[in-house]
Amino acid sequence: MYRGLLFMIVIWSVTGFNIQVTSVKHFKKDDPLFGQTIIESTDGVFVPSPKNGALFRCTLKDECVEVNSDDEKPKGLRPVASVSSLTSEEEQHVMMCKVRVKKSVTEDLNRDCKLIKLSGSVIGKTNSVALVNNNNNNHYQGARTGQDQHRMRRDAQPARDTKDKDYDVNVPLPSRSALLSPATNQMENEELNSNNNNNNNNHYRCGRIDEVKRRMRRDAQLDSDTDEDEDDDDAGTEIAFVLDGSGSITCDDFQRAKDFVYNVMFNVWNTCFDCNFAIVQYGSMIRTELSLLDNENGTKTLRKVKEIQQIYNLTKTASAIHHVLTDIFIPENGSKIDSKKIIIVLSDGVILGDDMNLTDVLNMPQMKGVTRYSIGVGDGILTKPKAIQEMMEIADRGKFFNVSNYAALADILSSLQQSLIGIEGTQQGAGFQFQLAEAGFSSHIMQDNSYLFGAVGAYDWSGGVFLQSGDTVKFLNDSNNGPKFSYLGYSVTSAKVKPSKTLYISGAPRYNLTGGVFIFNGSEKYVLQGDQVGSYFGSVLCALDIDKDEYTDYLLVGAPHFHLNGEEGKVLMYKLNQDRFESVSRELKGDEGQTFARFGAAIASIGDIDGNKFNDVAVGAPLETDSSGSIYIYNGFQHGLTFSQKISPSDFGMKLVHFGLSVSGAPATASNKASIAVGSQGVVFVFETIPVIVINPDINITPEVIPLNQQMIKISSKFDIMYYTCFKVINGKLQIQLPIKYQIALDSGVNKKRLTVDGRDVLEKTFTLTPDVECAPVIKLKYLGCFDCFSPIKIKLNFSLDIRPNEDPIRILDAFTPTEVVNEISFEKDCKVTDCKPNITLSDSKISKTSIIIGETQSLSINFSLINTEDPSYMTTLTLTFPSILSHKKIEGATCPVKNDNQIECNLQHPVFKRGARSESWL
Repeated sequence: MYRGLLFMIVIWSVTGFNIQVTSVKHFKKDDPLFGQTIIESTDGVFVPSPKNGALFRCTLKDECVEVNSDDEKPKGLRPVASVSSLTSEEEQHVMMCKVRVKKSVTEDLNRDCKLIKLSGSVIGKTNSVALVNNNNNNHYQGARTGQDQHRMRRDAQPARDTKDKDYDVNVPLPSRSALLSPATNQMENEELNSNNNNNNNNHYRCGRIDEVKRRMRRDAQLDSDTDEDEDDDDAGTEIAFVLDGSGSITCDDFQRAKDFVYNVMFNVWNTCFDCNFAIVQYGSMIRTELSLLDNENGTKTLRKVKEIQQIYNLTKTASAIHHVLTDIFIPENGSKIDSKKIIIVLSDGVILGDDMNLTDVLNMPQMKGVTRYSIGVGDGILTKPKAIQEMMEIADRGKFFNVSNYAALADILSSLQQSLIGIEGTQQGAGFQFQLAEAGFSSHIMQDNSYLFGAVGAYDWSGGVFLQSGDTVKFLNDSNNGPKFSYLGYSVTSAKVKPSKTLYISGAPRYNLTGGVFIFNGSEKYVLQGDQVGSYFGSVLCALDIDKDEYTDYLLVGAPHFHLNGEEGKVLMYKLNQDRFESVSRELKGDEGQTFARFGAAIASIGDIDGNKFNDVAVGAPLETDSSGSIYIYNGFQHGLTFSQKISPSDFGMKLVHFGLSVSGAPATASNKASIAVGSQGVVFVFETIPVIVINPDINITPEVIPLNQQMIKISSKFDIMYYTCFKVINGKLQIQLPIKYQIALDSGVNKKRLTVDGRDVLEKTFTLTPDVECAPVIKLKYLGCFDCFSPIKIKLNFSLDIRPNEDPIRILDAFTPTEVVNEISFEKDCKVTDCKPNITLSDSKISKTSIIIGETQSLSINFSLINTEDPSYMTTLTLTFPSILSHKKIEGATCPVKNDNQIECNLQHPVFKRGARSESWL
């Protein structure tokens, strides 16, 4: 599993921008997971090595050095789960959370987190303390640390289970240091002096950990009102499939539907021993294919599924659901009164030929307490609003799924069966709460030195987030009985919206199967919903301050498993508006054809690498090109993000695996150039940027208008046009000489040129731009006279930096600023106003015959007489359209360059039809 408004100007092609594809540094370890996480440091990057349980500080000057977060490494704490950091003006803090594993169990239990302060060469540490749950709902109740902090609320631990592992839940507190160590069975504890910079010399007062655990166990038992000996029987879960067998379903698709049902039953039975299934097929009739009484022998039951024969014809969905309530979920047919009941409707179209009303059936008293799912398949659902309305009415909120075809049912198999399994075992005393919370699965340090810790396993893996501010710990979640296996806490971040207000953000990639992102603002919460089952929406988060004002502008949410043909992945953008995130219509996606790219598996703000005063973003697609991987660079602007560059291992001649698994900004290199870091399997690369310079050509042409007395069809030896060019730097510092190549195209787009320089109409020149000299030498243009004295003369300037082969560029032009400038020289016109308004009238016309007899009339003559009574008309054209049975013979008094079967276009008094002029034409 991976923890992932475009603006385009299609004037020039952007194949690469300012990141050099040759890495300036790379770091390698024998751990294949080295590189899955990168954190920027003041002089390099922090890279965890999960396999070795170590955190490495990798600088651009030296190799990687392990950060000694602990003089003694407790047993059972090794793989690194998450790393986060915060850099202030004084120092950098790094949080590292490790997985706690006990030999007696196979699950990864809760994490152990260390706060590491880096002050020059001094490395301090803050160990973890026992987490106290003072919140088993969503009221954001806090708990104070102190002597009574170990007291547990009664809901924090099932009263009948008092195993020690249930209390090994740790998160860090910055003002206090403590460690529950299973290796030493001792608790280390000492107040930290925030003013003491000598963090290497902390001493600890030790106590026996078993005494603490006994007190925690005793308090939980005293607070609990549940009898330890009380044990309710679990009536299990009953799941009824309502299977569409109508005639619109082909034999192959009906077989796929049966395979889907078969696989759900098979996989659910692997973990849920008290789950029983029933199958009702409907078409022209309603038929029970499998009853709850047929679940005793699993092999025979699954064989029955394979032997189901399709009914065909009508689509009696409502009647089939009614049949489940009246003939399946009844004691006579094996149903238990207290069991959890689930109906799953699988259909490909709208209800047809059903005498029963769907709404009436869904409102039957027997439906109370029944959980309903619906799965819509194919265009019969997706393209018909009525069908979608019916399927959404059938399903409980968040339990409607749609797939493009029956073959795609396999894509939702895992998510559906986990949702079904989550319902089993949720009766009182049966579910886990914080025992497997995995606090520290993700972590985040905020500017006010508060901390977020994702706890994906809390409350039967519905998940949650621990917020620690000072001595106060709060638990943020959906609810105690929220959707199981949501994995809330999979990713965490924060958004600063006001000087005193922060939003706490966490991803739940399996929330309602489509994924969700929870936004907590201290008094309420809301959820950003994913749009596709299994997309893992919310697994990757990036809060972006795009305009560098220290307040969040956008939230980028990765959905790396988003699938159309494979697992292409995508990133969704949300803009902060009045303290709420609103969806931006445009999504970020990788290249077309990259079917299994998992675009969005990593997202990071990489700083302002192009120098335009807006922060930029990198997105990883680690499975592109047969798992070689790529990263995509998006540059920030006031309006949002714009794609600029893609980097793949093939660009720098290496064969890598999962390049783009992680991305991060990196400090400036020795040459004072911005850089980024990219992780792959076992290797981290650092890439240097090329400083961007924005040049705006300032062009002056003298004269800008050609006077009337020069508008003649001959070259004037006394009339020249002067062309001045200055290359003004409007962004980026210029402290060196910068060669510029530029090309000037005279009278572009016109065959008969009206300007020249030494007989050429295209000039190519080189100019050296310096801090003191920005204007190129003046160019004298020779005017050749004009036949067309109306259309402006266009002069096109293209420029680029003169970069020699095999030399690294010292600057690069901004990819989003045009490098082509077009200026125009206009012609003075003999008009009363700026916009000429001619008035050409047909003063007289004659036709040789008033009637035409087909087969007898041999010729027809037409005389046109036109006069212009107002301003001159330039490049005037007369168009004559005639029946196709006629053909023109000759034309006099006009030039007609266009002659078609039934149309003639003639030039009148070209180039200028002057005031008072008359035109006579005969056809």
